[in-house]
Parts: sequence; C-alpha cells; structure tokens
Amino acid sequence: MIAHGTATELQAAVDARWPLGPMVYHWVRQHVTRSPLEMQPYQACALYGLAQAYDGGHIVELGCGLGFSAAMLAWGAPNAVITSVDIDPEHVQTARASLTAYPHVTVVEGDSRDAALRDGLGPLDMVFVDGDHGPEMVRDLTWFNVLRPGGLLLVHDFNYQSARHFPDVVWGVMAFLRAIGRAQPDVLLMECWGNKGPRGLVGVVRREGEAFTCD
Repeated sequence: MIAHGTATELQAAVDARWPLGPMVYHWVRQHVTRSPLEMQPYQACALYGLAQAYDGGHIVELGCGLGFSAAMLAWGAPNAVITSVDIDPEHVQTARASLTAYPHVTVVEGDSRDAALRDGLGPLDMVFVDGDHGPEMVRDLTWFNVLRPGGLLLVHDFNYQSARHFPDVVWGVMAFLRAIGRAQPDVLLMECWGNKGPRGLVGVVRREGEAFTCD
C-alpha cells in the first residue's frame, strides 16, 4: 500500500481497504492507557490491517509503549503469537496490565539491540519497529534478517519529506533500503501537513536471500 496526503486523506485510504479498522481503533482506545506519543488513528488502523496477512504467525513489536499498538496487532492477528519488546521496565509493567485481555500477546523486558534476543525469537513473520528513534535505531532494522521470506518489516515515524522531526529514523531507513537494493518500499503511508509535523509508516516485505547489516 502506497499513499500520500493529509491524515484525513490517509485515514480514508486505509478505511477503504480495512473498513473495520476504525471500530477496532475506538474499542482499543477506550481500554488501553493513552500515551502522549501514541500513533495517529490512520496508522493504528493500518497496523491492524497489515497484521491480518500474518495471522497464525509470529509477530514482534519493538517498543511497546503503553500497549496500544500491541492491542491493534492483537485484533488484526488473533491467532498469531505476538511478542512486544521494551527496555523500559515501567512501560513493560503498564503494557502487561493493559494487555491482559490478549493471551496471545507477551510483553518482554529486553534490549532490541541484543542479537541473542533477536535470533532467539526468530524466525518471524512481521516486525513492527517503534522503539529507539535516535542513532541506534538502525540496529533494530537488523530484525529484518530473522523474517521469513514474505515477512514484513514495518517502521513507525518515517517521512522523508521532513527529516528534521525524526532524522535518524529517516536516514536509517534510507540506508537500509539502499543496502538491500530497493528503490522503494512495499508499504508507505506518508502524512503531509500534519499538526505535529509530517509522520508516516514505511514497510518492506523480505525477499529470498535479502539481508541487512549495520556494522
């Protein structure tokens, strides 16, 4: 899915593809602790929709926040094993409390840069990256290597039209795309003229033999 526009236009595009998304979003919104860094509604609905293709597989989220995005993944993939990883013990505690209604979701306290953790959880079918937004975030992109062919690496807060908001995310993803020889991603929802600056989602479906190293 490739779409550009305002948040309203992107919401309309996402709703046209996954019409149950807004209903799921509003239900989750009422039952999970709100975070000031929470994703936009169109992003949450897209996360729910994209996860459907990996229902029955193993989905990993890097950066659980307070549990909202994991809940959207859980609705999209009710038969998947979902593991959410966060280095912040307070986030982990809050997310666990918020996600008790989802027995197929496990929240793990750990460092996403830990190769043993990454390799131990693989092989995977989908990875949602929404943790470190600084220079180290590029290391989270190595989780691409434990995806099965056809698996999706999805990254939050990517928008190349305004690198000043999350520059390390933008440059990290651009370096990743160059390294694996991709001219463009498979998923791109890019918000223009956002109230808090341009934001978006970017995703790449792994092809046989593709690998990424940041060392």
